[in-house]
Amino acid sequence: MRIDVKSVIIGLLLGLCVMLTRGAAPSAATPNRYQISAVQRSDPNGTPQTVVFVLDQQTGKVYGYVKGDKGWEHPQGRSFLVKDSDME
Repeated sequence: MRIDVKSVIIGLLLGLCVMLTRGAAPSAATPNRYQISAVQRSDPNGTPQTVVFVLDQQTGKVYGYVKGDKGWEHPQGRSFLVKDSDME
């Protein structure tokens, strides 16, 4: 059995080129702008309440939305920013 040196070198160079082009490709793990988390808690009357928190990763702000009788509602008619004191 005879090995063709020219074919071996071409194969190695082709494999090297493939590895280099795959390494130069942009990563598919780019972060998304928003992260969403839902929790269920009790309101002051003890009624279960679903709250969704939306984190805007560009601004660093967290918004909360409450599930009401008419669907997803914004307290006071707008989304609210979550403060550290709200998390206690």
